[in-house]
Amino acid sequence: MDGSNITIFIDAFIITLCYHSSGLNRDKLLVVGLMLVAAAAIHNILGYVLGYWGSRMVGLSKQDSRTLSIEVALKNGGLGMGLALESLGSANAALAPIVFGKWMNISGSALANYWRDKPTDDYKLITKTKI
Repeated sequence: MDGSNITIFIDAFIITLCYHSSGLNRDKLLVVGLMLVAAAAIHNILGYVLGYWGSRMVGLSKQDSRTLSIEVALKNGGLGMGLALESLGSANAALAPIVFGKWMNISGSALANYWRDKPTDDYKLITKTKI
């Protein structure tokens, strides 16, 4: 089995685990789902904003600040779910990482697509420089 097949297997396993946990907690998600989505969105947006502007304040370029912003905002939802299940022994505790993981994938992709169409001045300079 080569590296790409292993990656596909791991991805499929993680997706299955997340959706299985979501299914087990369906009733709880119906009750607290909207509140969890709101909390995940606020947490994620704060990560983007603080990551970007914090790095700009210390002198990083716009391109580097964008990268740092995404790195700060995107947490590992799968790891959070595993820790919740192992440490707390509760499927209910895994709800927040499940919701956050789905939210961060959507928001991170949307922000990356938005920024892709708006190159920074320092990126334009790098791409125009001949080596």
